[in-house]
Amino acid sequence: MAIIFSKPRQFIIGIPLGILTIIVYSVSPLLVGFTGGYITQFITGKQCNEANSIWGVIPWYMFVTLPTGAGLLCLFIIIAIIDAWKFRKNRISL
Repeated sequence: MAIIFSKPRQFIIGIPLGILTIIVYSVSPLLVGFTGGYITQFITGKQCNEANSIWGVIPWYMFVTLPTGAGLLCLFIIIAIIDAWKFRKNRISL
C-alpha cells in the first residue's frame, strides 16, 4: 500500500503539483507583500516600505515559511520515492 498515491496516474500528476504547492507556500509572504504594496502604491501614489505599510513587513514571514517549506519538500520527496519504490516492487508501471 502506497503512502500518498494509490495509483500511478495520481503519482505522475501529484508530484509536480505537490512540489509547486510547497514552493508557492514557501514564497507566499513575498508574493502577498509585494502584490499588496504595489496595489497600495498604485492607489495612494506613495511608495510602500517597512516603515509606512504593513505590506512591507509581511515578506519577513519568509523566515518561517522557507524553513517549513524546505522541510515539507524533503518529506514530500522522501514519501514520493517510497511510493515509487512500492509501485516498482508491485510491478505497476508509472
